[in-house]
Amino acid sequence: MIEIAEQLGHDPQRWEQTKQSPSPKCNQYVENVLRDAGVPFPWKPGQADCHGMRVALDKEAQNPNALWGKVFAYDEKHGLRSDQEFTNYKANDGDLMIWDGRWGDKYVQHVGITAAPDDILYAGSVSRSAPHGWRHGKILDFTQSRDDYGSPTAVYRYKGLKQSI
Repeated sequence: MIEIAEQLGHDPQRWEQTKQSPSPKCNQYVENVLRDAGVPFPWKPGQADCHGMRVALDKEAQNPNALWGKVFAYDEKHGLRSDQEFTNYKANDGDLMIWDGRWGDKYVQHVGITAAPDDILYAGSVSRSAPHGWRHGKILDFTQSRDDYGSPTAVYRYKGLKQSI
């Protein structure tokens, strides 16, 4: 899956925000990677933004025979404790890390695919480190403080993915 994520990410036109295509593309990127990797997802193709992905994955994870499980959930009532618990999270190749909520005065929505041990691949960036809207960066770039994105709202893992050794 990570090879597919890298290949799709290096398309210099596909993920860049432009006047003709101004919306962030993180959700489109993740859906395309899952589709091309043959990983089923619990939302209708082309229909989910980050919030929709999170809601569908939450619902799926509650089923007894779920294909997806939730491996981390941020608890707003215990924010500092949740942030500390997140430091124990160990990324697997292909985990979906979703931010979907209000952090202080801003509303954050973002999704990326983790690559063990501590990387994240995502689209929708407009930084120097992602000149074409895509980046393979460090999870810590997002999570080190609430001034950034902070701990994700949730992390989901597809149960049918085989880990490489």
